[in-house]
Amino acid sequence: TQSTWGYSTQKMAWKNIEAKFIKDLFPLVNYAISIPVIQRNGISFLKKDTKHLSLEEIKNQTTNMIIGVQDPTTWHAQNLIQNPSHYSLSARATKTKLISFFSRRGARVHRNVFQSIAESRYQYWVIGMDDLKEDLKCWETLAVSSFMHLPMKTLIDNPDIAALQKDNLKSAVAFCSLTSPLKCKEEDFFKRIAQIPHIYPRSLKFYDTEMAEQTVKENIGGFRIMYYPIINEYYKPLISFSNGQIFVNGDPDVRKSVFLTLPDNVLQNLKQSTVSPRLYGEKKDIMEPEEKAKLAKSFFSKPAGGQSIKLEESVKKILLVHRKTNIFLFLLGNSFLVVLLMIKYSLKALFFLVFYKFVKQKKNGTAKGTSATEQKKEQKKEHKQAKKQSNT
Repeated sequence: TQSTWGYSTQKMAWKNIEAKFIKDLFPLVNYAISIPVIQRNGISFLKKDTKHLSLEEIKNQTTNMIIGVQDPTTWHAQNLIQNPSHYSLSARATKTKLISFFSRRGARVHRNVFQSIAESRYQYWVIGMDDLKEDLKCWETLAVSSFMHLPMKTLIDNPDIAALQKDNLKSAVAFCSLTSPLKCKEEDFFKRIAQIPHIYPRSLKFYDTEMAEQTVKENIGGFRIMYYPIINEYYKPLISFSNGQIFVNGDPDVRKSVFLTLPDNVLQNLKQSTVSPRLYGEKKDIMEPEEKAKLAKSFFSKPAGGQSIKLEESVKKILLVHRKTNIFLFLLGNSFLVVLLMIKYSLKALFFLVFYKFVKQKKNGTAKGTSATEQKKEQKKEHKQAKKQSNT
């Protein structure tokens, strides 16, 4: 049998996550995908063949999952009841209110990690369906849409997401064709796609930067299945491929037409000078065609090298919101709670130490004062006795 990855699911039997697993484990899930990530020697990368791994290595693997839900706040409240061990102590103490607060102010996602009965490690990212749609369509945060640029397995499908995923893949091809050399290796082009979330160093990532090349090598069949139909259907005038090489058309008119198909958030961040991330929220001020045409004219008046830099800077602005989410996830984690408790008890210990020294110093001072007073009294007494003797 063939999966969405493009290779036999039998080879992935050790991680055969099915829809039933998701439905049995979690509250209602509207959409779910997974990407298996092998971790060896502290490095994570995608892998399609695991037959050479030992049972112990297989047990220590991590599978990343994206879960789309209708209402994240309600879902987390229900999931906390079903799976309390998936949440940190601070999330449990606030009944997931902190999760909702931080999610809305970050990349609209929350991450949980858990260990299964079979000792396999799972990491799942929860996002609202509306936020997922915006991310796929406009690259609102690139938190999930960049994850879905990689070969993946669909666990629970959704017709609306399937249509928007095609737009997401088209956007990845358009972006990389405008930022890649006119001639490059097939692997380098796909590597460029895999590296989109690495444009900003503090973004949410599922593998290390240096492993982007390995990711493509291990899944080249999956990348071909994902992207060649998109290229053939929508980008034939722009991209051709032969013998492992990809050729990008340098004609300005062709490139301009592709530029106009870039996600709205990329175009919006090209025209604004601010570096703050732009989230759509309830206001969806999509750029009008006239504005896009004006922006394209200005953009292509720059040298080709400058165009690539400008596009990467635009994506970097989008990825800035990931920095907030990384901070929020740390604040929600048990490790931060431990640090907080250590600081708390250290301050208490410091307070008691200072108080003890103060009391001791005061006591010593009082003792010295008493001793001096007694000494003065004794001196006066001796003086009186001496005076009395002299008088007699």
